[in-house]
Amino acid sequence: MPHFRFAVALAAGLAFTVPAAGVEEPTMDTCAGAYDVCEQACSDRSDSDSARAGCVARCATARAQCEAEVGYKKAVPWLREQMNKVEDFLRGFRDAPETGEKTYKDL
Repeated sequence: MPHFRFAVALAAGLAFTVPAAGVEEPTMDTCAGAYDVCEQACSDRSDSDSARAGCVARCATARAQCEAEVGYKKAVPWLREQMNKVEDFLRGFRDAPETGEKTYKDL
């Protein structure tokens, strides 16, 4: 359950991010590529296993954020469709029945 809460909080935070002009939209492949580059840089820079582990953890966090952003952007159209369906349902629920339709007040 803590992972779900983290994912929801991360998705909510990403909802308010605006991509910089001229920056390409991330994909799962670009996220993986950036992780590989970051991990290699950690191996090249770190002089101890502990320092490398901390650096790789930072790389993994950046990859998780990147992949969450990709997933969020893919989910937005579906979420909008679901919101429209709920709004349509509520509009139908609140509207008065058409004339000639029984209102069931006698029950």
